[in-house]
Amino acid sequence: DIVLDNVESIGVAAFEGDTGLINISLNNTSEAVLIQSRAFKNCSSITNMTIPVSFVPQRETFSGLTGLSEVVLGVGTKIGTDHSSSYVATPWYGDGSPLNITVEDGVTDIGPRTFYGCMRLSTIDLPDTIVNIGTAAFVIILVVTVVLSGFVGVSVPPVLLPPSVPCVFSPS
Repeated sequence: DIVLDNVESIGVAAFEGDTGLINISLNNTSEAVLIQSRAFKNCSSITNMTIPVSFVPQRETFSGLTGLSEVVLGVGTKIGTDHSSSYVATPWYGDGSPLNITVEDGVTDIGPRTFYGCMRLSTIDLPDTIVNIGTAAFVIILVVTVVLSGFVGVSVPPVLLPPSVPCVFSPS
């Protein structure tokens, strides 16, 4: 396990190929963490990741996390950019285990292309605090179960997902 408290940057290839890592937690309180190229590349034993901070991934930052199955995105998390290929640096892009993502209560925005091409996304739990979803945030996804925590009834707020996203809605 690795818990990173108040780091500004994780260097190039810092943990690349480390198959002993299982859980990662980034615990910064304010600033964005620059996670440099290949920092966690091919850490195939990582199964859980907690990201309560803003982070800026670079090329191949998380590629090869085939064992990753649970991700928790906290209130401070800001992911996604208009850059056309930034999504390939996120922990959930690429092949691997089916993935469950929990977005904690208090998160208001899902940035552009955040889950673009996340073919392994199985379930995403979205809180009722979400008010904005960026362009192409959920493009090229197969089937997702969306759990709407805190929403009343079975209706989906129109701001959440574009009609092109094939989803099975499961209100909590």
